Amino acid sequence: MSTFRSVSQAAAPALIGGAVIGLVGALALFFRQPWLIPSLGPTIFLQLVNAADPAARPRAILLGHAIGVAAGFGALFLCGAQGAPPVFGEQILSPGRLVATALAVGATIFVQTLAGAKHPPAAATTMLITLGGVKPAWGAVLAIAAGVALAAAAAHVGAQLLQPGAGVRLGRKKAASVRGHLAKRASPERPARKREPAEA
Repeated sequence: MSTFRSVSQAAAPALIGGAVIGLVGALALFFRQPWLIPSLGPTIFLQLVNAADPAARPRAILLGHAIGVAAGFGALFLCGAQGAPPVFGEQILSPGRLVATALAVGATIFVQTLAGAKHPPAAATTMLITLGGVKPAWGAVLAIAAGVALAAAAAHVGAQLLQPGAGVRLGRKKAASVRGHLAKRASPERPARKREPAEA
């Protein structure tokens, strides 16, 4: 019985994850857009398997990938490596792309941490850009944004089917904790009153 339960618990997110990838891919084929990118896989995995993780929240996903995209293209142009041969096509890693990748991944981690939007799969988006997986153009930015938004929305629905209200409960718990902390700081403890000695 326990084996059957383990198999069913593993099969449900696997089926939903495959369905989400299939949906995004089908829409990409229909509209002839490159919306299906490798970093969507770990994003969907995180949403379905560990929905309670702060990194699986919609804000962390959308902002995290946005930071990754900005860091990737920023480092690429800063190093002047936007015209270097793509690693995936030429199988050659140029010095410029190497430096850009190192800078971009470091910047992604730094800014995500400051913004409170840590989403590890976004670092894969960063490297996809710096290693030449997508062209340095606004069309690529829009395509990545559309793919991430579609995948995140569909996987969020799937996560709610698996664990209803998981992300909502986590958000409410954190909000209640923050409110309690602020209330405690706003109302300092009053000093205890000294008891007066009883009259004889």
